[in-house]
Amino acid sequence: MCSSDLAYGRKGDLIRFYEINPQVVDFAQRHFTYLGDSEAKVEISLGDARLSLERENDIAFDVIAVDAFSGDSIPTHLITREAMDAYLRRLKPDGALLIHTTNRYLSLAPVVKTLADNRGLSTAIIEHEPSDEESNAQQSDSDWVIVTRNENFLAREPLKSRSGEIPAREGVSLWT
Repeated sequence: MCSSDLAYGRKGDLIRFYEINPQVVDFAQRHFTYLGDSEAKVEISLGDARLSLERENDIAFDVIAVDAFSGDSIPTHLITREAMDAYLRRLKPDGALLIHTTNRYLSLAPVVKTLADNRGLSTAIIEHEPSDEESNAQQSDSDWVIVTRNENFLAREPLKSRSGEIPAREGVSLWT
């Protein structure tokens, strides 16, 4: 759950967080003002995000952001063929799936690319290395893979000039 994303919410937007840990929700509500200050409608769905998405039938998102892989306990079920299918069922045809792949232990971008390739989707990666000033503010590397059916989206600036291709890696199998 990244409450700072709410700063981008505008009137008429819906931002839904899927959070498995009720303590994270409680902490965000008690210690940050983003949830209450956003102009967007904010909803929090407590429970496993993938299972929650699979149960919902009435919503399609412009953007789905999956941000669960930075720790040492990786919820691998969120980057499987089955998870990709669940995301695609809830994503508008021209929407974008964003997957935060920063991890000290595993190179996850090739896994996501293999999933996307298997479904005939386009990908790009945005790799952010903090400047010296950002490093002093405790910013860290951040890699996001964009998955979409909409190749025109990836060709638009400034996205095109700030993103790159995910390098091919031999032997990466499709996770199921």
